[in-house]
Amino acid sequence: MLGKYLTLDGIQLPNPRSWKEKHEVVENSKETEAGTTATIVTRYDKLKVSVSYQCSSDFADQLYRLSIKDTMVMHLTGDAKPSRIVMIRDFEKSLESGSERVGRTKGLWNVSFDIEEI
Repeated sequence: MLGKYLTLDGIQLPNPRSWKEKHEVVENSKETEAGTTATIVTRYDKLKVSVSYQCSSDFADQLYRLSIKDTMVMHLTGDAKPSRIVMIRDFEKSLESGSERVGRTKGLWNVSFDIEEI
């Protein structure tokens, strides 16, 4: 993710621990009267990103609040599109073993989720 900065609904997020981008082509296939299959590409470059963070409990809660929104605007520097309408799916959060004793926090959390363009 070097050189890319992620903003979701105006909140700039720090660089994650891991970042995996996938660009998909959306297509529809229908069978013609002749029995052949006609495929129509309806969209190119549909973005899906798998992200993970190791973070404080406060930041994990902030990410959770973003994940329960229906949709949000994502800005990603260096992206071909200036903004995309996205949703967060497959949100997971787990406490890092033995980290509950870290000062001024409720432990370190491993958070992962997918950002999917609509």
